[in-house]
Amino acid sequence: IFMRYRQLIQSRLAIKVDYQKYQKMWKEKMEEDGPESLARLKAKCYELRNGRNSWRGVVVRQMTSQYLTSESGEVRWKRVGPGTPVHSLDQLYAAAAGCDIILRKKVKDWAMKTRGRFPLQKGEGHAREFVVWEEVRDDPEVACKVRFGHLKSVERAIEKLLRSYDSDVSRLIDVCRQSIVFDTISEITDFLQLIGDDQDIKIERIKNRYAPSYKAINSAGYRDVNISLRIITQETIKLGIDTHICEVQLQLKCFSELKTDEGHKRYVQFRNARGE
Repeated sequence: IFMRYRQLIQSRLAIKVDYQKYQKMWKEKMEEDGPESLARLKAKCYELRNGRNSWRGVVVRQMTSQYLTSESGEVRWKRVGPGTPVHSLDQLYAAAAGCDIILRKKVKDWAMKTRGRFPLQKGEGHAREFVVWEEVRDDPEVACKVRFGHLKSVERAIEKLLRSYDSDVSRLIDVCRQSIVFDTISEITDFLQLIGDDQDIKIERIKNRYAPSYKAINSAGYRDVNISLRIITQETIKLGIDTHICEVQLQLKCFSELKTDEGHKRYVQFRNARGE
């Protein structure tokens, strides 16, 4: 127990500089955007959660209506009840791969309407740069350098299953994920309005890490809005992936610019010590 406690203390000390850096930026950003922007964001999250003040106590699972089975040596789809949790990691990743293409198209469309930004691929030693999608989408030379999200690695998924979810595959709801970067809290709130009005989207959960009550030490000071959602269209229904939950992260540009590879390594050390 003592060694475990010592490891936790050391890992928290390792992220102290990152935590202080993010906290300093957060205070500056709040002075710039003002309390009204936070209040609007909180109200919009409350609305999209159907009147829930937080996500605590809400367990969201990956569900399916069909399974691949091997009966009598023949592999085929078997229909099951719509509320059946996914228990196969292979099936989860197959659905995530299908959703990845569709979600990427969605975030591009959303970014076009909200002046959302995406990061550019940069060489080692170069500062992080984020471009407004509306301004670069018709420029092939720049657009091809935009870095979109990728599926969570299988190694990290298994690690998370064993550490946090007691091997329950249905709890993995962030295998397919994308992120959009914004300049202000108000832009994030406007984006939430847009996504809430999208008839193709069913929001399952929203985590608002910009809320004053959020304990930022749990993420080494980093903050964002995290949306768990399903894309329900004729295409996804036909493919059998309309039940798959994806993740969209809404980030502030000032926070994303502070990210470094070294800081991420320290956060991984912190996360490992906490068993997450």
